[in-house]
Amino acid sequence: MEPQVSTVSIPSPIIVTTQAIPETPKKTFGNDQLMSALYGVFDLFSRSITPFFLLGDTAYACYHNKSLFGDHVEVGIRYLEYNERSLGIMEAFKHAESMNEHEIRYDFDGIPVIVKVVHDDSPMFSSPGNKMFQREYFNLPNPFDEYWKLKDSF
Repeated sequence: MEPQVSTVSIPSPIIVTTQAIPETPKKTFGNDQLMSALYGVFDLFSRSITPFFLLGDTAYACYHNKSLFGDHVEVGIRYLEYNERSLGIMEAFKHAESMNEHEIRYDFDGIPVIVKVVHDDSPMFSSPGNKMFQREYFNLPNPFDEYWKLKDSF
């Protein structure tokens, strides 16, 4: 007589988590790489005779005389400067990934560069401060502390 075999099915537990799935970390760059990109920005806007100013973490590092840090270089131009001259030089030297009335994005040797077009007529942008930072003078929003408090609204 053959033995009878019975099978028992044991349900596997279902695990439900409410934790957010972590984002893939952005690549960060060192001071030398970011400064190289910033000098590239400086050259680009100098050629087009377009005034620009530092924004975001790029401005923060300059203002506090710290090493650059982060995953991109961020600068701004006033909407009055966003014209055929500045766009023409951008198109001639850099192939922008995206370009619209609010920002221009391109890479400089693999470093993302964000150029924000500032539509605010605030004196902090029309009369920027000037600061020496790693062998060059750069414009910063003025007063910087006011800009830093409001930076996410631009």
